[in-house]
Amino acid sequence: MPMYEEDYKRLLPVIQSKVEEFKLFGYGHVEFEEIWSFLCNKKWKKEKAVPPLYQAVNDVLSTKISDVMNYMTMESFKSSASTKMSDLGDLSDLFS
Repeated sequence: MPMYEEDYKRLLPVIQSKVEEFKLFGYGHVEFEEIWSFLCNKKWKKEKAVPPLYQAVNDVLSTKISDVMNYMTMESFKSSASTKMSDLGDLSDLFS
């Protein structure tokens, strides 16, 4: 369930519009959840809550594909690195 459920529901049409915009530019693989994750974990990271509706709508509409793609790439690297580190934990027996 989204972090800010009420805001999630209010911003649903705006984010869906942004997804459609990205699809028009050839980025059909960008999904709603990825944009929402970018907004919550990157754009609004320092906020205690989602900004007021007018500002949140502006943030969504001004989001660039490059921002979302960079965020998705970094998240991919982070998950890949944590997977590699957890694999190393299994090898610790060899060094004991």
